[in-house]
This record gives sequence, C-alpha cells and structure tokens, in this order.
Amino acid sequence: MSNRRTIRLPAQVGDALLWAQNAIYRGLESGKPVVLTVTRETRSTEQNSRLWAILSEVAAQVDWHGQRYDAETWKILLMRGWGREARLIPAVGGGVTMIDDRSSRLTVAEMAEFQTYIEAFGVEHGVRFAAPERYET
Repeated sequence: MSNRRTIRLPAQVGDALLWAQNAIYRGLESGKPVVLTVTRETRSTEQNSRLWAILSEVAAQVDWHGQRYDAETWKILLMRGWGREARLIPAVGGGVTMIDDRSSRLTVAEMAEFQTYIEAFGVEHGVRFAAPERYET
C-alpha cells in the first residue's frame, strides 16, 4: 500500500500541510524513513498531445536548410531556439553527443509558452496549422 498523495497547491495548502504533518508523524513514530517531495506540476497529458500534433505539422511543412526533419528533431531544434540549453559531452566510443533539456520536465506554464513559440515559428515559416479542435484529446 502506497502512502503517496498528490496535492495541487496553492488551492489546497491547508490540506497539504496537514497531510504532510500527519505523514511525517506516522513515519517517525513507526521508525520508518520519511521523504517529503515537493515539485512543480509538469506538463499535462493534453499539452503533450498538442505538442506532438503541432510539431508534426511543422515537420510536414517546413524545410530547414534544404532538409526535412521529423517531429522529434524539430522538438530539439525548437527547444534550443526557445532558449533551453543543451550540453555537448564526449561520447562513448569517440566523438561528442548532445544532452538535451527534456520537454517532459516543463511546467504547465512553460509548456504553454513553448507551444506558443512553436506556433509563432510555424507561422513565420508558412505552416498552416489544423483547427484547434484537432489538438484536443
């Protein structure tokens, strides 16, 4: 049985603090380790679906320096353009490889901003996006 619980803040701050306090007391009384993790909410399932839909449209409609790229490559290119960092590190076996910042770690607000950036890029490059209803799950 898991004692995990997700509480979205700030709407339920009082509930979250009470739950955390009780969990800590129960854990300490039982002698079991207690771990309390607080994180920002990451992108929603709906945002993820919409992300891949708009990336697919960019991939299908934009030539970049004479090349067509798949949606995954466009995600990497657009994350860099949006200002997310990547690191080049020595690869096993020689050469270098790029380690990307993952879009799955974006918050809901960051994902909305990233999608707006993708759409602006698309419009600047002649992408005709489908009706918004297509993106909804």
